[in-house]
Amino acid sequence: MKLWQIVAPDSCPESGQNLLGRELLEYANGYVEQLLEHGARPCSQVIVLLTHDERGMALYLAASRIGCELVLPYNLSSMDQEAMHQLRKDFNDALVCVTDGYEELKGVVRLRWRKARHPEALPEPGLVVERFLLLFTSGSSGSPKSVSVSEAVVTARIEAVAARLGFHSAMRSLLCGLMSNTTGVIFGFGPLMCGGTVVIPASRNVAQWPKVVERDRVTHLMLRPASLEEFLRAAEFEGCSLDSVETFAYGSAPLAQTLRDRLSRITTGRLVQGYGLSETYGPFIWTEEGCRDPDGYLIGTPDTTESVEIIHPAGMEQGPGELVITSGLLMNGYLTAGAPYPHLELPFRTGDIAFQDVSGNFHLVGRRSATVLTTNGHQIFPEQVERIAAEVCGPNQALLVGLWEPEGSRAVLVFSPTVADDQIRSTAICLMNSFSPETLPDDVAVMTNLSSSENEKLRRVTPKKEELSSRRPFGRVLL
Repeated sequence: MKLWQIVAPDSCPESGQNLLGRELLEYANGYVEQLLEHGARPCSQVIVLLTHDERGMALYLAASRIGCELVLPYNLSSMDQEAMHQLRKDFNDALVCVTDGYEELKGVVRLRWRKARHPEALPEPGLVVERFLLLFTSGSSGSPKSVSVSEAVVTARIEAVAARLGFHSAMRSLLCGLMSNTTGVIFGFGPLMCGGTVVIPASRNVAQWPKVVERDRVTHLMLRPASLEEFLRAAEFEGCSLDSVETFAYGSAPLAQTLRDRLSRITTGRLVQGYGLSETYGPFIWTEEGCRDPDGYLIGTPDTTESVEIIHPAGMEQGPGELVITSGLLMNGYLTAGAPYPHLELPFRTGDIAFQDVSGNFHLVGRRSATVLTTNGHQIFPEQVERIAAEVCGPNQALLVGLWEPEGSRAVLVFSPTVADDQIRSTAICLMNSFSPETLPDDVAVMTNLSSSENEKLRRVTPKKEELSSRRPFGRVLL
């Protein structure tokens, strides 16, 4: 199904304008008209610097109607003239469009927010677009990668998540995510598909959102753990009522049990965790249970659109293995400069190491490519260590890295400068109670430039020695 077709006429993108779905389509036609005037055609690439609101949504719909491919740069906040020129060079002088802002950029098409002047002259929507989105990953584990996604995958994932999270015609979702990633698109178009309402906040300041939820009676929202902690802190401080919330979803990382407990005290809505098995647009694995498992965090069961299995290493029939998608819809794949357009084949190896319990739930152990080697030759999955650190210190406050030194490899658990010494000590105690001595980090340290991407994931980089302070062997933390 085309994205253009899923918008119910009486649905409502609610912002300062409070449009109906049919009006959003009319404004999308205004973008169609302008894009065609500037040379956009079916299968052509259009680089877009979009806003995370009804204008960004209308641009998606315009691309769906024309049949062109949207190229969506990730780090929009750092977009300058030099970065834009490099983008155009990378994409053969593709059209660059802006929905709002970026006044300093030259050589871009500034799309005006208006309805089509001659809607009767516009072409009818064509077939589902195979090359619909070209997204860039956050770059949290290295250089950002470009990922191709078809329109069929986008619409199928919106439908699947809407069904799993209980979207309905009376719902009121909060547009929390960016329109350049999965959450924003699903929580933007999912309600419009069901004839519901999407509430578009006037600000991207998470601390202001609890008041929006209370005032506008929001029923569904989804946040990453770092934003959820900020949201919860503001809700508690302001004394906001969240009694309208039916479903509070979170993703990208496990939620500390302390945060789940605090959230449960101020909302009776169900808490649902979603975990993506590919780079973007799922498939997703879901659970409504908390995570207290030291061997791997519970990610639950996959939705009904895919089949997922575990492949064990040769000679082993039990225990952790790699999660493999054997059927279902997936992204097209990674696009490499000069290479043919990608198309993933099934089965798809996710790189996630997990095990399955007797109830059929999957538990994630870590990423195959991210293991860190200790000085005694044992491999550690960073996710296991970082999950326990997050329980003590909060999300995005600690990172396990591997350092190669003359005496060999060392696994170093680095903390943000905002983490107190007693929290580091408590983390060490929790790790010692959870893992055998040979699988503990070798050292702990403080890293001043521990930073997150715009996708709220810690950048998994190898620090230089001079970037670390207060480094000491792990055992000395308890002295």
